[in-house]
Amino acid sequence: MKFLQELLLDGTDIKGLPLSIVLLSGIVQLDLKGCKNISCLSNFISALKFLSTLNLSDGTAIRELSLSVELLTGLVVLNLKDWQYLSSLPSTINGLKSLKILNLSSCSKLENVPENLGKVESLEELDI
Repeated sequence: MKFLQELLLDGTDIKGLPLSIVLLSGIVQLDLKGCKNISCLSNFISALKFLSTLNLSDGTAIRELSLSVELLTGLVVLNLKDWQYLSSLPSTINGLKSLKILNLSSCSKLENVPENLGKVESLEELDI
């Protein structure tokens, strides 16, 4: 399964990602949109070295974005739209050197974004 490129779990009732996800090292797109029961995005997601699109939009129960997100250096799209619990972004977000699109729209509890977000030179679209 190392050749699997897209894992589309949107709208499912999963509660978390298994540790075995690290075996899916070729994943380019991970879609967890609307997975209302997923409460944790484990640090081992950083093992997905080819991940370019991560969709956590539309009401997951995840409380915070993992600090290990900075290790996803190939991430191009990060969609956090309507993430109801997001109050802040980790300062490590500036480690996303390939990030072009960051969607934070309708994140009603988001108080501010890190100042170092401006250091992500590749960022082309920021939706707040």
